[in-house]
Amino acid sequence: MTPGHPLRSSQSSVALLITILLALPSGVSAQTPVAPASPRPAAPKVLGPQDGLKILVLEGAGAFNFIPDRISKAVVVEVRDKNDQPVEGASVIFELPQNGPGGTFASGEHSRTMKTDLRGQAPVAFEISPEQGRFQIAVSATFGDASGKATISQSNSMTPISERKREERHWYTSKKVLIIGAAVAAGAVVGIVLATRGSKSSGPTVVITPGTPTFGG
Repeated sequence: MTPGHPLRSSQSSVALLITILLALPSGVSAQTPVAPASPRPAAPKVLGPQDGLKILVLEGAGAFNFIPDRISKAVVVEVRDKNDQPVEGASVIFELPQNGPGGTFASGEHSRTMKTDLRGQAPVAFEISPEQGRFQIAVSATFGDASGKATISQSNSMTPISERKREERHWYTSKKVLIIGAAVAAGAVVGIVLATRGSKSSGPTVVITPGTPTFGG
């Protein structure tokens, strides 16, 4: 056969194709290139029951509500995770007592649910009941499967804060006067005892000399 014959050219092409196919890795086709796998997006963080939530009371703990004011002192709590980081979007439930001292929320109910903000905080206030006395506010927070609880103590009173402070100062002053008076009285008693002992030890000394007594006329 002469050079440049079509049959020889086709045989060379087939041999070249076979060589390329043998050089490819096993399981890979020349017609279907394999694209690189795309990375999977990171799964969102979900708090589990073992993580738990911390509820910090920022305002309202131990507050005295003046009943004529009708509105209580503001209660502000902050929800944090196990790493002490604020939790945004947590559900916080505030519960007031059903009876006695306490109050109701704007809807007339004894519980209210709030969502924490970017700082993990949730504020709330309520209308004071006319009963005087101490009461507890139950606070619970949930985020995913994690939860936490806290208790806040407050009191309702008909006595204004200014008068209450004046009464506390009067009580403190009276107690201080009583303590000083008791100390002065105790010091006086000790002084009297020491003076009595001193007077006995410094009196005339009687000396008895042995011998025959002599009587006068």
